[in-house]
Amino acid sequence: MGKVLSKLSLYDVLTTILTGYILCIAVRHGLLSNVIPAELLSVVATIPRKIAVSFIVGLVFHKIVECYTQNSYTKWSCKCFLKLTSLFTRNNFQIIKAVQDELGKDIPQAANKINNLKDYYDAYYELWAKNKLGVVTTIEAYSAFIKDLFFALLIAIIFMSAKLGWILSLSSLSVVIEVFSIARYQCERKIYRLVLEGSYYENKGN
Repeated sequence: MGKVLSKLSLYDVLTTILTGYILCIAVRHGLLSNVIPAELLSVVATIPRKIAVSFIVGLVFHKIVECYTQNSYTKWSCKCFLKLTSLFTRNNFQIIKAVQDELGKDIPQAANKINNLKDYYDAYYELWAKNKLGVVTTIEAYSAFIKDLFFALLIAIIFMSAKLGWILSLSSLSVVIEVFSIARYQCERKIYRLVLEGSYYENKGN
């Protein structure tokens, strides 16, 4: 546990607690509201215990989401599809390629430098090794939070659908999917743009 905590920033801890708390609320007041014993709920009733439980649940949930969020090699190029898949994928090459094409219009010399994910990883870790990623890591934290919060809210809405009603549940799902897919998509685009620009200027003289 100590090794895990040492790798987490205060921002990571807060976002982990928030997503975990949303999931706990969903379980407590959703489908399992009549299943969880009252004695168990009383054990975690105090604020410190709520924070601890929320953190553990959020941490486990983050690891599960991370395991099932894969690198994407999809050949679909529809913008709406890419926005949606950005919630379920990381390092989406179709988005990377689209960002590179846009960058090529502004800087023709930067076009066609990245031909596959390996090229992107090489560019990313070259900047990382030279400590030149800048705000990329901050935006990556935002992007990861958006992804975790999306899945937490998705599960919460599903768990509480019986109480919310199907009309409100479906409306909520539509809004959550639309808002979070756009937010995640824009974060990912910004990350790729900064990495590609940084890689170009770093190797400009080569």
